[in-house]
Amino acid sequence: MTEEHGGASNIFRPPRTLSRKTAEPIIYLATRMSQSDNEAVRRETRIIDMIAEAVGYANYRHEKWFLDMTEAEALARINSDLAKKAALVVLAMVLKADSYRKEEEQEYFSWVRDQLGADPVTVPIDLEEHRKLVLSYFAD
Repeated sequence: MTEEHGGASNIFRPPRTLSRKTAEPIIYLATRMSQSDNEAVRRETRIIDMIAEAVGYANYRHEKWFLDMTEAEALARINSDLAKKAALVVLAMVLKADSYRKEEEQEYFSWVRDQLGADPVTVPIDLEEHRKLVLSYFAD
Protein backbone atom coordinates (compact mmCIF):
# COMPACT_ATOMS: atom_id res chain seq x y z
CA MET A 1 0.00 0.00 0.00
CA THR A 2 1.28 3.45 -0.84
CA GLU A 3 -0.35 6.71 0.06
CA GLU A 4 -0.98 9.56 -2.34
CA HIS A 5 0.80 12.83 -1.48
CA GLY A 6 -0.68 15.11 -4.13
CA GLY A 7 0.18 15.92 -7.70
CA ALA A 8 -0.80 13.53 -10.48
CA SER A 9 -2.92 10.77 -9.04
CA ASN A 10 -1.94 7.11 -9.21
CA ILE A 11 -5.12 6.12 -7.41
CA PHE A 12 -7.22 3.60 -9.31
CA ARG A 13 -10.89 4.57 -9.51
CA PRO A 14 -13.25 1.65 -10.13
CA PRO A 15 -15.18 1.73 -13.42
CA ARG A 16 -18.19 0.10 -11.72
CA THR A 17 -19.37 -0.99 -8.31
CA LEU A 18 -19.00 -4.52 -7.03
CA SER A 19 -21.91 -6.86 -6.36
CA ARG A 20 -23.12 -7.83 -2.91
CA LYS A 21 -21.73 -11.33 -3.45
CA THR A 22 -18.31 -9.87 -4.23
CA ALA A 23 -18.48 -7.62 -1.16
CA GLU A 24 -19.12 -10.54 1.19
CA PRO A 25 -15.58 -11.99 1.28
CA ILE A 26 -14.09 -8.50 1.51
CA ILE A 27 -16.27 -7.70 4.52
CA TYR A 28 -15.29 -11.02 6.05
CA LEU A 29 -11.53 -10.47 5.60
CA ALA A 30 -11.76 -6.89 6.87
CA THR A 31 -13.49 -8.17 9.99
CA ARG A 32 -10.87 -10.87 10.48
CA MET A 33 -8.07 -8.34 10.07
CA SER A 34 -9.66 -5.97 12.59
CA GLN A 35 -9.71 -8.84 15.08
CA SER A 36 -6.22 -10.15 14.30
CA ASP A 37 -4.70 -8.20 17.19
CA ASN A 38 -7.57 -9.24 19.51
CA GLU A 39 -8.64 -5.59 19.77
CA ALA A 40 -11.12 -4.45 17.11
CA VAL A 41 -11.42 -0.72 17.78
CA ARG A 42 -14.60 1.23 17.09
CA ARG A 43 -13.15 3.13 14.11
CA GLU A 44 -12.30 -0.17 12.42
CA THR A 45 -15.75 -1.65 12.94
CA ARG A 46 -17.43 1.57 11.76
CA ILE A 47 -15.61 1.30 8.43
CA ILE A 48 -16.64 -2.32 7.98
CA ASP A 49 -20.21 -1.48 8.99
CA MET A 50 -20.24 1.39 6.47
CA ILE A 51 -19.32 -0.99 3.64
CA ALA A 52 -21.80 -3.62 4.78
CA GLU A 53 -24.59 -1.04 4.94
CA ALA A 54 -23.68 0.27 1.48
CA VAL A 55 -24.37 -3.18 0.02
CA GLY A 56 -27.43 -3.90 2.16
CA TYR A 57 -25.93 -6.04 4.92
CA ALA A 58 -26.58 -3.91 8.01
CA ASN A 59 -26.59 -7.02 10.23
CA TYR A 60 -23.92 -8.97 8.40
CA ARG A 61 -22.43 -10.46 11.58
CA HIS A 62 -25.61 -12.55 11.92
CA GLU A 63 -25.88 -13.56 8.26
CA LYS A 64 -25.35 -17.23 7.41
CA TRP A 65 -22.80 -16.40 4.69
CA PHE A 66 -20.68 -14.50 7.25
CA LEU A 67 -20.95 -17.13 9.98
CA ASP A 68 -20.09 -19.97 7.58
CA MET A 69 -17.27 -18.27 5.65
CA THR A 70 -13.62 -19.22 6.07
CA GLU A 71 -10.51 -17.30 5.08
CA ALA A 72 -9.78 -19.84 2.33
CA GLU A 73 -13.27 -19.42 0.87
CA ALA A 74 -13.08 -15.63 1.12
CA LEU A 75 -9.74 -15.54 -0.68
CA ALA A 76 -10.99 -17.89 -3.40
CA ARG A 77 -14.05 -15.71 -4.01
CA ILE A 78 -11.95 -12.58 -4.55
CA ASN A 79 -10.95 -13.60 -8.04
CA SER A 80 -11.08 -10.52 -10.26
CA ASP A 81 -8.54 -7.71 -10.42
CA LEU A 82 -11.25 -5.21 -9.44
CA ALA A 83 -12.24 -7.25 -6.37
CA LYS A 84 -8.58 -7.65 -5.36
CA LYS A 85 -8.05 -3.88 -5.58
CA ALA A 86 -11.22 -3.28 -3.58
CA ALA A 87 -10.12 -5.73 -0.89
CA LEU A 88 -6.75 -4.03 -0.48
CA VAL A 89 -8.27 -0.53 -0.46
CA VAL A 90 -10.71 -1.63 2.25
CA LEU A 91 -8.05 -3.38 4.33
CA ALA A 92 -5.76 -0.36 4.01
CA MET A 93 -8.55 1.85 5.37
CA VAL A 94 -9.13 -0.50 8.29
CA LEU A 95 -5.39 -0.35 9.03
CA LYS A 96 -5.38 3.42 8.79
CA ALA A 97 -8.36 3.72 11.14
CA ASP A 98 -6.58 1.95 13.99
CA SER A 99 -4.18 4.47 15.47
CA TYR A 100 -3.08 1.80 17.98
CA ARG A 101 -2.58 -0.92 15.38
CA LYS A 102 -0.23 -3.71 16.16
CA GLU A 103 2.08 -5.65 13.92
CA GLU A 104 -0.48 -8.48 13.59
CA GLU A 105 -2.79 -6.32 11.50
CA GLN A 106 -0.05 -5.23 9.11
CA GLU A 107 1.04 -8.85 8.81
CA TYR A 108 -2.55 -9.90 8.06
CA PHE A 109 -2.79 -7.23 5.33
CA SER A 110 0.46 -8.48 3.75
CA TRP A 111 -0.67 -12.10 4.03
CA VAL A 112 -3.97 -11.33 2.25
CA ARG A 113 -2.17 -9.41 -0.49
CA ASP A 114 0.24 -12.31 -0.99
CA GLN A 115 -2.60 -14.87 -1.02
CA LEU A 116 -4.49 -12.82 -3.61
CA GLY A 117 -1.38 -12.32 -5.72
CA ALA A 118 -2.38 -8.67 -5.91
CA ASP A 119 -0.27 -5.69 -6.82
CA PRO A 120 0.11 -2.91 -4.24
CA VAL A 121 -2.56 -0.20 -4.27
CA THR A 122 -2.22 3.55 -3.86
CA VAL A 123 -4.69 5.18 -1.48
CA PRO A 124 -5.36 8.78 -0.43
CA ILE A 125 -3.64 9.99 2.73
CA ASP A 126 -6.72 11.90 3.80
CA LEU A 127 -9.12 9.62 5.69
CA GLU A 128 -12.24 11.22 4.19
CA GLU A 129 -10.89 10.82 0.63
CA HIS A 130 -9.98 7.22 1.42
CA ARG A 131 -13.53 6.66 2.71
CA LYS A 132 -14.94 8.04 -0.56
CA LEU A 133 -12.65 5.75 -2.54
CA VAL A 134 -13.79 2.72 -0.51
CA LEU A 135 -17.44 3.58 -1.06
CA SER A 136 -16.89 4.04 -4.80
CA TYR A 137 -16.25 0.29 -5.01
CA PHE A 138 -19.58 -0.55 -3.34
CA ALA A 139 -22.12 2.24 -3.76
CA ASP A 140 -23.12 4.53 -6.61
